[in-house]
Amino acid sequence: MQGLAGRNSVGILGISVGEVTLSGEAPTKKNPSSKDLNELTAPAKEMPVSISATGSFPNLIAFIRDLENSRRPIKIDI
Repeated sequence: MQGLAGRNSVGILGISVGEVTLSGEAPTKKNPSSKDLNELTAPAKEMPVSISATGSFPNLIAFIRDLENSRRPIKIDI
């Protein structure tokens, strides 16, 4: 991601990643049982990521296009 930002003259101010449950049930109680931790859920379908970036409008658009066309599947909600 930093490579794409540098190539498009975009500065990344911050990145935050939301919660993703990879195994067990999504946490609903403070002390999950060991059974909850051992069972696998269906594969994670998404991982919310928020990016704060700065740059000119054309550079930001080029950065977003590069993200959309990267090898890793990325859905962009603007």
